[in-house]
Amino acid sequence: MKRALWCAVCVVATVAVGKPYDDAMAAFDKASVESKGGRYAEAATALTTAADALEQGGDKTWPAQLRLMANLYKQRATNQSTAATDPRAARALLKSLLVEPPAMGVKYDRANAEDPRVAALIQTLRAKDPSAKEFFTPRKVKVVVSGDALTTDQATATAASVVSALKGMGFEASVDAGDETLELPVTVGKFSAPDFLGGADGEFKCPVTWTDAKGKSVVSFELGVRGPMLASDPRSFVDKNWKRLGTAFAPRLFAAWNGK
Repeated sequence: MKRALWCAVCVVATVAVGKPYDDAMAAFDKASVESKGGRYAEAATALTTAADALEQGGDKTWPAQLRLMANLYKQRATNQSTAATDPRAARALLKSLLVEPPAMGVKYDRANAEDPRVAALIQTLRAKDPSAKEFFTPRKVKVVVSGDALTTDQATATAASVVSALKGMGFEASVDAGDETLELPVTVGKFSAPDFLGGADGEFKCPVTWTDAKGKSVVSFELGVRGPMLASDPRSFVDKNWKRLGTAFAPRLFAAWNGK
């Protein structure tokens, strides 16, 4: 699904720029604004209306992509309608919102962990879902970023990003102290062979472990990401992609707790 959405709305160099493109981008932007306001049905309508207009104008590039994204917002609207009483719907809506940004931008609404919609859905889950009530408590968590992949400043910023995400999800997180420990050891993985343009892919490895005060596992997951780099400059991978460790954290944490 994620790859389909990426292919549907990714702006690639082969797409001709013109009024249909501008109209499609405007529709994506309008839908994102509506979605951020929790108006998911209105977001779907904005995309469907734009798709209809483009089809009437003879455009064959964008309508299918607009309709694919409209379906995502329609599903959010469906889950929103029953989320207050149905934990499965609340989980599905939260999963739809907490999607990690890819290496390049995608024009649809994603929520970070600090988004009020995330906090509201977690509160709803805590009231209706025993496992959510057990997990999403004000746990005092110490965040530790280690490994040799990042500079000191990058490691500090990554830890701060993770702390902020945890606080947004209702935990009491800090880099200084905590009854529980969240460890993020970041190392550089393998590089792919360079292509004919001298580009390649790099990789972070980061097996996250969260343990309670007794050393028992709370949750664990892989936070590693892949991204572009210059084959002649391996450091370019780190410099271009290290922030993704922070933005991927909340979606990966929720997925690990939610059972994917």
